[in-house]
Amino acid sequence: MDSSTFVILFELTDGVDDPRMAIPEYAQFLEKLESWVDGPPVIERLDVVGSYNLFGSQRVESAER
Repeated sequence: MDSSTFVILFELTDGVDDPRMAIPEYAQFLEKLESWVDGPPVIERLDVVGSYNLFGSQRVESAER
């Protein structure tokens, strides 16, 4: 990564519709993002190989109880 790379981590459960487009602030962010970047985003699917509960896995565990 360099000083001009922007990374967004987003976890979405399989089969769940992406809720971001329903958030007005997200649409505003995307509009501004167009002027900040020099090309289309590169989207990569990542697999979790370890976790420090970055996305709150305890929340999921407590919901399953």
